[in-house]
Amino acid sequence: MTIEKVVNKYKKSEKQPNEVWANIEMDELRRKECLCLNCERTKNVVEIPYSPCPVAKQIYELCVKNDMAIAITRCGVTNDLGTLMYVPREK
Repeated sequence: MTIEKVVNKYKKSEKQPNEVWANIEMDELRRKECLCLNCERTKNVVEIPYSPCPVAKQIYELCVKNDMAIAITRCGVTNDLGTLMYVPREK
């Protein structure tokens, strides 16, 4: 595992730091394995990322606010009927 201080390439405002601590080895794994990044519900959502899932939207907002990247490996989010919301993307 390689943890190092890197340039914050996702910086969107002056309040966010120029550098962040990161495990750069996880970047590719996160894109490939994170359930939120591989959920059909987020497909073609441009205006408000992850808006079809209320929990994913909260996680996304937390990540943006704190310059964090989180890989979600388990999803138990349900709708009002108690049905699991996660829908795997077709490969």
